[in-house]
Amino acid sequence: MTKVTRNPQETQQKILESALQEFTQHGYHGARIDRIVKNAGVNKRMVYHYFNDKDGLFTAVMKTELGNIQKVTETEPTDDFFELTNHWLKNIDHTKDYFRLLLSVDSLEKGNAKALEKEQEQGFNFSKQIYSNLLDKEGLSNDVDPAYFLLAMISLTSLPMILPKMSKMITGEDYDSAEFHKEYERVIRVLFPLKSSQNKE
Repeated sequence: MTKVTRNPQETQQKILESALQEFTQHGYHGARIDRIVKNAGVNKRMVYHYFNDKDGLFTAVMKTELGNIQKVTETEPTDDFFELTNHWLKNIDHTKDYFRLLLSVDSLEKGNAKALEKEQEQGFNFSKQIYSNLLDKEGLSNDVDPAYFLLAMISLTSLPMILPKMSKMITGEDYDSAEFHKEYERVIRVLFPLKSSQNKE
């Protein structure tokens, strides 16, 4: 009789991938553990073994997506408003699930929610500093709070992903299509005619 070798990393990865799909499609409250394990092809008890409960599983999925966000954040252009904003649009495939999961974060228990908040704040502070420097170069630092500017930019780049049906209803295009990106990029160019001080020289 052939002995089955367990691979904990592979099992956890299967669960996380299935859970990501379930949570992004149905939200936290609509997600079902039974569907997750069925699509992952694993035993239900493995979910509770590795992640304790639904809350722990969602937190683990969210942390994985935060890692993807961090990678995009760390490669942000630092000298041009348009390039910085367009950078996030170009990385839609790496960020879309994170923004959809954000809609369910408030459903988490306080302990897990607080842990995620700390990780998110680090990324926000990094981006906030970049915008602060750009606003200073443009002579706008006394007129615009970089924190509010960052909030506006996140709204601009994340709304199509959070509300994909509405985006398509308005534009007729899927938010992740080449045509959508081309047209949205044109909008960003209109919104950000500013040039960095480096380009003004």
